[in-house]
Amino acid sequence: MNSEHTPGERLRLDSSREALAPREALSSQDAAAKLKGGRTSVSDAPGRLDRVVRRVLDESASSLGSEYLLSLARNLAEELDLDQVFVGRLSEDGRSVHALAVWANAARGEPFSYELDGTPCQEVMDSRACAHADRVHERFPRDRMLAEGGYRGYVGVPLRAPEGKTLGILVGLRRRPLEDPAFATSVLLVFAARAAAELDRAEKDAALQSALAALERRREADAYLLRLAGRLLTVQGPELVEVMPQVFAELGAALDVDAVCGYFFDDDGALQPACHWHREPLRLLEPNAAALGAAVQREWWRRTCGDGRPLRIEDLERQAEQAGPLAGWMRARGARSLACFPLLGPGGLFGVLELSSARPRRWEEEESATLQHAAQLASASMQRVEAERCTQRLHEQMARIERLESVGQLASGIAHDLNNLLVVLLCNGELLLSADPPLPGRAAGLVGEMLQASKRAASLTRQLLVFASKQPSAPIPLDLNERIDGLLALLRRTIPEHVRIDFIPGHDLGTVSCDPAQLDQVILNLAVNAADAMPDGGRLTIETENVLINGDYTRLHPWARPGRFVLLSVTDTGCGMDPETQQHVFEPFFTTKGPGKGTGLGLATVYGIVRRHQGLVHLYSEPGQGTTFKVYLPIVERSARSVGRKVARGGTGRGERLLLAEDDEGVRRVTTRLLEEAGYRVVPACSGEEALALAVASRAEPFALAILDAIMPEGGGRELYEELRARLGDDFPIVFASGYGGDALRPVSEVVARDPRCAFVPKPFDGDQLTQTIRALLDADR
Repeated sequence: MNSEHTPGERLRLDSSREALAPREALSSQDAAAKLKGGRTSVSDAPGRLDRVVRRVLDESASSLGSEYLLSLARNLAEELDLDQVFVGRLSEDGRSVHALAVWANAARGEPFSYELDGTPCQEVMDSRACAHADRVHERFPRDRMLAEGGYRGYVGVPLRAPEGKTLGILVGLRRRPLEDPAFATSVLLVFAARAAAELDRAEKDAALQSALAALERRREADAYLLRLAGRLLTVQGPELVEVMPQVFAELGAALDVDAVCGYFFDDDGALQPACHWHREPLRLLEPNAAALGAAVQREWWRRTCGDGRPLRIEDLERQAEQAGPLAGWMRARGARSLACFPLLGPGGLFGVLELSSARPRRWEEEESATLQHAAQLASASMQRVEAERCTQRLHEQMARIERLESVGQLASGIAHDLNNLLVVLLCNGELLLSADPPLPGRAAGLVGEMLQASKRAASLTRQLLVFASKQPSAPIPLDLNERIDGLLALLRRTIPEHVRIDFIPGHDLGTVSCDPAQLDQVILNLAVNAADAMPDGGRLTIETENVLINGDYTRLHPWARPGRFVLLSVTDTGCGMDPETQQHVFEPFFTTKGPGKGTGLGLATVYGIVRRHQGLVHLYSEPGQGTTFKVYLPIVERSARSVGRKVARGGTGRGERLLLAEDDEGVRRVTTRLLEEAGYRVVPACSGEEALALAVASRAEPFALAILDAIMPEGGGRELYEELRARLGDDFPIVFASGYGGDALRPVSEVVARDPRCAFVPKPFDGDQLTQTIRALLDADR
């Protein structure tokens, strides 16, 4: 390599000489003459400059790009006795420099960024070169680097491309005064052209490497999408629900993000989380995930990315306005950057695929293209996942209904047997209390307690039959607001004072068709259950409103059905329930209360009443977040009417002859005794066949009335009724009695509904109830 250098020449990249243009030429003599204060003589300057340039060339000539720039900085620092030398690239806006090759304190330094305003580097950019022999930190007090580094001497030259564009800067700093600033400037100017070329080369190399890396990432992304598509297409049924979180985890790891989430719009236009994956430090808690749907409605998403364009937030602190309503939600989760890709289906926008990170992040274009394709794949798969979940929920609902149905059948059978036993207890107890002479005081008290216990047991069997939807009811058009308003006084006396009760009635509420007593029982049971969930106090809110359930809602909620309903909501601020408890709350005898504090029939009764009124019941609860029970009652096109209490009358016999058909011996015996005490003559029969034979054989002294057990072996209920009607005529009065309900009683219920000479008495009955019914039928034709 020819290292000879003649003043007035500069070195090209290949170290060959190129004559400087007259306005650009700067020999060491010129530098010495223009910059005063240097100690190098004019006669000595050319030789010294040549020696320094040669040594730097020898050390740096074989390097290229960033390697050359660092080598140049090191050699200049050593040859010129400088404490720091750096090569910086000018930013696009021309307001700062990024030092990418740094030699400081005899070692390689870390890159840094440097604002130009108020610094000697700004002078360099505005002119051709700049040197300060001493006290440079005093002349530029705003330059923190000079002050903090203790630098006194400064020399800098601009780095320009051949066409004149400024690319960067070459700077030398010294903690002592520069001994020869003119000489230092000359040396830096000699290498400025090569440094500018290598700076340009370094930038182009970096751009090339970036492009190659982008191509490699795109290739990997395409390969990943192919694998992803194959995996999603081959997975079927319930397995897809398990695979989607794994797919999201792979996507999150590949893109180095902290969360990948899929959301669906519900019927109210709010986003609901369907599938998600996250890792710390991002907090993806379900309440926060659900808050996205509450804060950001479908219409905002349609305006923002409904045309298929993604929403990208690279740094929330700089783009809070662009984030709009997402800003608060991102902060709650600890997210700094986010990208949302619309999920489009045949009906347009139906959801969002969201990726977020706890740190600022640039979303590259090639990433966006990959994610657009991933969103399309996720869109189809998430729809399949949601369909699979709906199917799974429907199966669970059906299994639950079947389980409750079987429990209801069992409860109905148990209730029937208990009712027969309770008839014996209640009627014998009444006979004892009405005995002549009266029972002694202590004995009468004991019998009274027995009757009270029997009545409580009778109430439990009625609840069992209500749960099984087998308790007879008399629905009439009602205004739900009026029923609740009439119960508020009772509720406030029943529920502890530390529980606040709020009633929010709906306006223009539709009319419902319900049995008033059973509807009251639903309201009371739900309210008492809510109060029990708040032992330390809280708020109980009862609310009504009209709602319309459509097909879209039923697809997401398998338990629902389309129609117009009055919605009764009972909400408490109590302890809430976990999913396992929610699966069993409507089952009879299931309770979370302590021994002696609950029967486990309250909510089972609610379920049975609502179901037999063609209504729906559902609950929403989370541990520690309270519970809401929602009862949907169908709206009917009839006007509501008020209902008062009926006043009972007594029923004493006048020696009438009665036929009693009852297969249970205990019930038959006590009923005979009770009716005889009331003034009737009773002929008992243990089966339908025996009763019919007695009726036919008693033509000489006909019976005034028959009391029939609705369900008996050997002919009972409807069959015996038809035979008696055929033999004794249409005017013969008949009283049916039974401890069953529902479908088993339907034939008898149909008879009672159309035949005014028939009546029904549910078991367990007491003496007054039975005798009043008999007396009313006997007196009807008088």
